[in-house]
Amino acid sequence: MQIWGLRRDGREFPAVVSFSGWREGGERLVGMIIRDVTARHESEARLCELASLDMLTRLASRGAFMQQLGQLTEAGVPYTLLMIDLDGFKEVNDTLGHAAGDALLCHVAEQIRQACPGAVTAARLGGDEFIILLPGGSAGAGLTAERLIAAVQTPFSYHGSPVVVGASTGIAAYPEHGEDASSVMSAADLALYRAKASGKGCSVLFRPEFLAAEQRRRRFERELETAVRQQQFILHYQPRYDAGSGRLLGCEALVRWQHPARGLLLPADFIEMLVKSPLSVTLGEWIIRTALAQVRQWQVRCPELRVSVNLFPRQLSGPGLESVLRESAGGDAAFVDLEVDEPLLTGLVQEAPAHFAAIRRTGAAFVIDHYGRTLGAISLLRHGFVSGFKIDKSLTLELGTSMRVRMMFRAIAALGKSLGLSVAAEGVEDTAQRAFVTTAQCDIMQGNGLCRPLTAAAFEALLHTEDDSMTLTDG
Repeated sequence: MQIWGLRRDGREFPAVVSFSGWREGGERLVGMIIRDVTARHESEARLCELASLDMLTRLASRGAFMQQLGQLTEAGVPYTLLMIDLDGFKEVNDTLGHAAGDALLCHVAEQIRQACPGAVTAARLGGDEFIILLPGGSAGAGLTAERLIAAVQTPFSYHGSPVVVGASTGIAAYPEHGEDASSVMSAADLALYRAKASGKGCSVLFRPEFLAAEQRRRRFERELETAVRQQQFILHYQPRYDAGSGRLLGCEALVRWQHPARGLLLPADFIEMLVKSPLSVTLGEWIIRTALAQVRQWQVRCPELRVSVNLFPRQLSGPGLESVLRESAGGDAAFVDLEVDEPLLTGLVQEAPAHFAAIRRTGAAFVIDHYGRTLGAISLLRHGFVSGFKIDKSLTLELGTSMRVRMMFRAIAALGKSLGLSVAAEGVEDTAQRAFVTTAQCDIMQGNGLCRPLTAAAFEALLHTEDDSMTLTDG
């Protein structure tokens, strides 16, 4: 049995008492042993604490939170969930280290305690995601969310350096937005997703149409997975021309989805979803193999023909790109341009320079896509593996209306030329833009105004038509 003992100094302690009996000399004797179990009690209390608390922030753990949420739901007690995700937390971890990130999470936990004194409980779900359980309906939750977002945005000092992050929140209530704890949690998560998609730093209350949109998205995601496995994709090829002479130089391979019900879909309809999937590597390899095999056939007639392919993030950072290029190019990929967005290149080049060097040894050239859209692109030009860049079409489209853009365009092109890089202009739509691109000394131009993307058969017909001069003609 368990009792409480009393020490000489008056302090109580937990103890376990056990009895035993025996006979001795015709008498029946009883013995009692008292064991101090303070250490065991402390261990049990510690285990209970580990199960119920997040040990970093001292908020409730996910398990304890869900248990309390289930109890309230079973009792039919109305409540509101405020789900929070930090904006910019990864950058803090990457630049200042994980210790700074941990300190920031503790700071946010304290802000939650101060900003939400009426909360039933608050928990850290994991990473930089938190959740708050408020009593009652969602009527006043929006004001609480705004107060919390403002509190989180307050600068936090780490070793004398100010650290600033933002927060996005999703709001959902029981029984208004779900009939059980799981569905209310899902509703808050969908609202949070909408908040982050709306530009971050805001709160969004769940609406039923969010669920319908999510169901459509998941259905489309499954269709996309089927499309990759069943090879429902085709390639179109947009001609690329010498900006000075108009001579056909090559093409850019552009993927299209031949959807069985919706017809031909352009990348804008599916690329954003595909980029997040591991299947992007499978499709990316198919694009390289198909495009290079096709261009190698055309090179029998036009030996100097080049091809540009766009790389997915997972494809560029993965281990198989080098071998795929060598196999598809027949050993030497010197006729291949690998187009990569600047933010992706910036992140990876610092982490794996040897990886880029190995890919570059295949002969393929790295080209920065959409150059001029972000300020960080200029820092990439100091790396020797970059062979050129393509000026973003948003600048090309404003050439006729903005003197400042024309000056920027010339400066960007001159910078590339001074570094010995290949400079391409995309989005050329009319003769005026074509003339300006030429005078700006760009090397390459492409755009729907010159020639729209073509099927493989149509591009081959173009090669036959221009077999002698291979030159773009006016009009």
